[in-house]
Amino acid sequence: MPRTIREFHRASTSARALELLGRVGTPTAALVPGPRLPAPLFAHTEAVVDLRALALNNIRVEKDEIYLGAMMDLQSIVKSAPLATMADGMLAQAAALSAHFGLRNLATLAGAIDGATDGATDGATDGAMDHQAGPPEILLALLAMGAEVTTLAHGDRRTRLAGYRPATGDALCEIILASSTPLRGALARVARSPLDQAIVAVAAAVTSTRARVAVAGASPAPFVVEAPTRTEPDATVTELVNAVAMHVAPQGDYRGSASYRRAMAEVLARRALTQLFSNGAIS
Repeated sequence: MPRTIREFHRASTSARALELLGRVGTPTAALVPGPRLPAPLFAHTEAVVDLRALALNNIRVEKDEIYLGAMMDLQSIVKSAPLATMADGMLAQAAALSAHFGLRNLATLAGAIDGATDGATDGATDGAMDHQAGPPEILLALLAMGAEVTTLAHGDRRTRLAGYRPATGDALCEIILASSTPLRGALARVARSPLDQAIVAVAAAVTSTRARVAVAGASPAPFVVEAPTRTEPDATVTELVNAVAMHVAPQGDYRGSASYRRAMAEVLARRALTQLFSNGAIS
């Protein structure tokens, strides 16, 4: 049952945040607004912890990597110069699709990731996530780009986003993207209107050696598949579209039947990959 928020805390250090989030007697959650508010708001929670004082709201470039603070607002991602050219601006495009301008200034990157899923799964492991509740494009773009994450509880220990699971008593800290290898990216989606939540969405990213496709809306939770980038682009496209077809397990609803979602997953995967390879050589 929904609870009444009885406590509000602004943590000044990571240690204090973890202390509050780890309390047993008082259900506590991190205050990480996403592009879609849950209903009911803060169900099963009696206390919230504001993480804004932890300096997790910026972007930094170090050597061959880009670090995105988990508390970055989505509009900052839309406007980010380093992200404007990375993977053809796919992550910035995904952020622009996630919400209207006003909400993008409030919603956070962590909220977009945790709101889209309880964690991402690598298709090769046949794992499954619990649900997909919010706009999926940011999560899909990061999955296709091979993002890694760190959390407050585990410091500098990195986890592939595809293996990340939100955990009680913990919160996202940073999202890390490799920037040393040239990367092309493309989004493809179908929705009832341009800014409505996607019925099915796909993000594809390709380097000279590896190609990934992340899919949402055609299975109980988003998933990602990958394959080597072959000399013949058609071979790469066919292999990945076949992999998508193997992993889809759609559930129909009022926005799209199961058969429609299955068909769109394959169509959109092929469309995104074909766009990538038709945009020129991937060096």
